[in-house]
Amino acid sequence: MLLLRLLHDAGIVLPDRASAVTTEVGAIRYDSRAVEPGDVFVAVRGTTTDGHQHVASAVAAGASLVVVEDEPASDIAVPCVRVRSSRLALADLAAARSGYPAKHLHVTGITGTDGKTTSTFLLSHVLAGMGYETGLLSTVAFKIGDRWEQNKYRQSTLESPEVQTTLARMVEARVSDAIVEATSHGLALNRVRNCAFDDAIVTNITSEHLEFHGTREEYMAAKALLLRAVRDNDYKRGRRFAAVNLDDEGAASLIPNSPVDVVTFGMSNQAEVRAKDVDCGATGSTFTLIAGQRRFQVRTGIPGLFNVYNSLGVIALLHGRGVDLDAALPHIATFDGVPGRMKRVDAGQSFSVVVDYAHTAASLEKVLTTLRPLTSGRLLVVFGSAGDRDREKRPVMGNVAARLADFSIFTDEDPRMEPSAQILDEIAAGARSAGAVAGRDFEIIADRRSAIHSGIALAEPGDVVLLAGKGHEQSMLVAGSSLPWDEESVAREALRGLGYGR
Repeated sequence: MLLLRLLHDAGIVLPDRASAVTTEVGAIRYDSRAVEPGDVFVAVRGTTTDGHQHVASAVAAGASLVVVEDEPASDIAVPCVRVRSSRLALADLAAARSGYPAKHLHVTGITGTDGKTTSTFLLSHVLAGMGYETGLLSTVAFKIGDRWEQNKYRQSTLESPEVQTTLARMVEARVSDAIVEATSHGLALNRVRNCAFDDAIVTNITSEHLEFHGTREEYMAAKALLLRAVRDNDYKRGRRFAAVNLDDEGAASLIPNSPVDVVTFGMSNQAEVRAKDVDCGATGSTFTLIAGQRRFQVRTGIPGLFNVYNSLGVIALLHGRGVDLDAALPHIATFDGVPGRMKRVDAGQSFSVVVDYAHTAASLEKVLTTLRPLTSGRLLVVFGSAGDRDREKRPVMGNVAARLADFSIFTDEDPRMEPSAQILDEIAAGARSAGAVAGRDFEIIADRRSAIHSGIALAEPGDVVLLAGKGHEQSMLVAGSSLPWDEESVAREALRGLGYGR
């Protein structure tokens, strides 16, 4: 692709057009270490690094164009464009370089504090079961037609160049429907700009990532950006709408000012798509679905009231699209969940071990509440809270565990550059606020492997041990290093040490 054409399609003006007439460009890069000859380097300011400090390295590596926000150095030997926002330019260049692939897909964005990944996988599963060719970008994995790839980036929503190239691969694979997890970071940082969203699901909005957004109001505003993105889709015709959880205060607060139509879901009589007579069990749930003027009997194959809500969100989205629910609903029952979500680890033991990604106070409460009626003995939980992230949720998580579990072990969960002891003390403070006593109701074991071994060793017949927070993740972030980690493997290791599964 010629540089001049790329800039034209991205809406960026190059002061000296002559140098761009014959220049062929490669990829769009924001990491100078990845630059190859012909690539375009966009200097982006991050939370820990500033791309403007690495412009010289990008040029030395062969960048054909540099995009900056600051006044460029006078000795740059390649064309340079100064823009108001590098992140906007990055997203526009990435989409232009990939040929604006979202224009050729039906794109659904899914946002919320919890339930995004399950809803993404479930929607893909139902549509695929009905004969649609689907793709998805999620915290856990990417799907491009029949091909699955693990998400190794440790980001739920990737940077815009990765998003756009993945969407382009979907177009090449003749995918019809793309489902994209749209996190608050992804929305606020324009990572999903130019995704041409046709519709959206808002699962719930509680509190998370305040270390980035600053206030809950800003976090809410970031989530609302998805509805604006649906409105601003100028590429395609069709109904622009969002399926929103009416029962969740945070999600419902977006409805009065929504710039697009809203299809509400929940269990209240005011919801357009609602569930009645809900019966939750160990292997799933059943409920009566009311959608418009019609009633259906629905079964989900994954346990928990929160998964009833996830199912309702997907059904509301399909209902809003005018999809035949008679054909769609049978596929809800055949969905068996997401890796790292309510995953049972069975080695023949007389107690249960469950791995789940729950890493917020709300999601931890939901999982513990789900497991309680399925527990004939004690409910034990091992969890932590990520370092260099929202500190506000730590004591709340400790409080939740103290109220809903019989015994808790607080341990590391990606401490990053933050002192582990500080994180665990803040969780413990929340537990104490609920009346928990160290030694009797909880203990602190910083090393996660040791904590899991200890938690499983405490279990007796009928107990349930929940390992929360890591789920599917394959690494532990500690002091600037990424260490290999597999929660299920460590759990099986602990079980083998007790004589199970040998």
